[in-house]
Amino acid sequence: MNIAGILIICLVTLIALAVLFGGRKYGKLLSPEHISEFSDKLSRIKPLAIASPLRTDEDYSEENLEGKGFRTSQGLTLAYTVGFQYGHCFHHISLSHESGVLAFSAAATFASWIAYLLQIDPAKLKIPVPKTQSIIYVNFDFTEDENRAYEAKNVIVLKPAEVTQELWQQLSEPRAAILEQLRIDPHLREDPR
Repeated sequence: MNIAGILIICLVTLIALAVLFGGRKYGKLLSPEHISEFSDKLSRIKPLAIASPLRTDEDYSEENLEGKGFRTSQGLTLAYTVGFQYGHCFHHISLSHESGVLAFSAAATFASWIAYLLQIDPAKLKIPVPKTQSIIYVNFDFTEDENRAYEAKNVIVLKPAEVTQELWQQLSEPRAAILEQLRIDPHLREDPR
């Protein structure tokens, strides 16, 4: 066997290992059981974030942020804060993963789940392009009247059996639009060193 053949075998082996071990993290992260857990925890956090909005920069202290987030069994962390400014209510959600990296495709998937579960139009989401993939921000805002209507809506809580292929298909279009938002910045394609 020549060197080219050995290199091809090594490359195929590395790709297979990356798919096998990388897929496990996201396979569990996107499992029906985890989506169900995520929806349940989001339903508990929304009222807490709304009940104690942050009104000044000083409000963003660690003690004021306590109770406004959660970590799932698969290491996904979400923090949810609400703030008021200029007659608008701003909702700010941060997503990260304990591994330190949250792939844009996974972030876009969870942003589309957030819109679905919170019953908001995915087009209202504003997702600033992050400098790194360690934290992804999902923002949306409402006028005071819109915010009152939003506050009255319950978060959709799903059982694992309700996380169906049809529901995934329904979320594919918003997910694709969100993924495009994350890929707009040409600097993301540059080497960060």
